[in-house]
Amino acid sequence: MAEKLAVAKWEGKASAKVLGVSADQIWSLLRDFAAIHKWIPNLDSSDIIEGESEKIGCVRFNAGPPLPGSQDPSYAKEKLIGMDPGHRSFTYQVLDNNIGFDYYVGTITVSPDGDDACTIHWSYEAEPMQGWTNEQILEYVALEVETMAKRMGEALKAE
Repeated sequence: MAEKLAVAKWEGKASAKVLGVSADQIWSLLRDFAAIHKWIPNLDSSDIIEGESEKIGCVRFNAGPPLPGSQDPSYAKEKLIGMDPGHRSFTYQVLDNNIGFDYYVGTITVSPDGDDACTIHWSYEAEPMQGWTNEQILEYVALEVETMAKRMGEALKAE
């Protein structure tokens, strides 16, 4: 019988602080699973294609510009596999994509950070990807969470 070798998982976590708004205010934006394109710069759209947004089991289809070396728009189908409003957290899994993920699970959480600030945490677990390093994925996630925090903070302060 052939022995299956364990694949080392890549893991990472990045965080960004948002000043002048509460964790509940950020969560009110973040919990909408179909609105991620409003906060992530490399996404053109995000649509629920199965189920209902904010309901475990729903699936979103994210579309973005082509990756370097490609003429096809990038895409990822992602399933909401966990939602914990009490802890301001959700977990999703990439089901299908043309970015290179075979396995990817991400969790985004918002935690209070004093009376008038909060921190967005984005962690992930992935199988190694051809053409990428874990450090490159971590840099990407760090940039995305920083941009997300900035855009969400600006949107809430403009209200």
